Amino acid sequence: MALISIVELLRTPRLPKELIDRSPPLKPYSRSFIQGYFLSVANVSSRIAFFSLVLSPTANDSRKENVLPLFNTGSGAVPLATIQGVDGRLRFDFSLDAREAGLLILIPNLLSIALPDPYELRGYTELFLKPDTTGEEPQRVEVLTAAEHRSTYFDINLTAVGELVSSIPLAHGNALHSVEILRHWIGAIATPRPRPACPSTPVRSPS
Repeated sequence: MALISIVELLRTPRLPKELIDRSPPLKPYSRSFIQGYFLSVANVSSRIAFFSLVLSPTANDSRKENVLPLFNTGSGAVPLATIQGVDGRLRFDFSLDAREAGLLILIPNLLSIALPDPYELRGYTELFLKPDTTGEEPQRVEVLTAAEHRSTYFDINLTAVGELVSSIPLAHGNALHSVEILRHWIGAIATPRPRPACPSTPVRSPS
């Protein structure tokens, strides 16, 4: 496991709705914004690696349909599947060739009819190797990471009017992580096989 960073996915106005309701003239000055999580990952090993990014929410709505995951290695962003565990954690699987870098994006899914307004999801992320690609014994792959929050601001006509990018401090203050195999899956994913029991030897009674 490699603990990466905090994460905040937001869809909210800059001014509180209660304030706008009390003072309608402030509405033109209350731009809404969408904030997403952008994680750059570089596989610095000499082999292909299959990863799982796990988002552990610490507060608010964590329904998987409200999060849109995308992955880009240079040829355009493609959607990723989302797997949700019974404890609310979200998992996103992706792969990187040897010495390849990619950008994983998590943003509020504006196409979801279940997405509330405002919407807030806060938590933290961890990176793992997938066990079905690395064999039975634990193995490690070194990666470089960089995390950002990017916010896009909209006016009252829902026209994008600006963007703000802020770096997120990484866990342990280090961009280089040693990623280990994930031994405890979330949801219905298989766990490691139990060790076979030692054959029992019958105990002979003294003659």
